[in-house]
Amino acid sequence: MIMSFTHEISMPADLPKVAPTGRRVMLPVVVVMGIQNGKVAYERIYWDQASLLAQIGGLSAECAPSDATRRNSVEKFTLKTAVEPSGRLST
Repeated sequence: MIMSFTHEISMPADLPKVAPTGRRVMLPVVVVMGIQNGKVAYERIYWDQASLLAQIGGLSAECAPSDATRRNSVEKFTLKTAVEPSGRLST
């Protein structure tokens, strides 16, 4: 999914000691959830911290991934792996 927001508040967990910048951020995020007995057993959230820092001005573009500072640079892709009810990954 693409998470988009304006950095208007402090975010101590994700951006410790970084004051709000007022900049817009668009960031690809991957969420992996495990389901047991019909309930969420765990959740893992992944994103590129360098891309986040580059978009709020906390990292120079030379240090960031090549597409980190470009808007709408996320390509569509097809997920070819599924999680079976047993929790195993299938392709």
